[in-house]
Amino acid sequence: DAYIEGVRASLDFLAPYTVLNSRAGESDGITEADKDDYIANLPASFTSESQALEAIYTQQYIEVLDRAPENWSHWRRTKFPDLDVAQNADLGDIIRRFPYPPSEVSSNPNTPQDPILDTPMWFEN
Repeated sequence: DAYIEGVRASLDFLAPYTVLNSRAGESDGITEADKDDYIANLPASFTSESQALEAIYTQQYIEVLDRAPENWSHWRRTKFPDLDVAQNADLGDIIRRFPYPPSEVSSNPNTPQDPILDTPMWFEN
């Protein structure tokens, strides 16, 4: 019940920001019928904790998809969804950290030199 309530609350939150007919300038949101259809197609129950967490993480990721870096932080915390590195990418894995800005490097002698951007952060280990 809490899962369904959370999904509905997320849809209610996002509804005013959806544009269904951008050429006409209409922003009438997600209809109640669309919300009901979406929720009706969600799993009704889960047979394992991992299935339940996957469903929750999916809805969380959808909800924060338009808010970087929150969506990136969500992925680093949950490792969901399963992301792939782009073909021919310079790094071997998904970026895990931002490089230190030059002002930080010049003013802080304890700044790590040339940190590897795809090395997992402490909370990911």
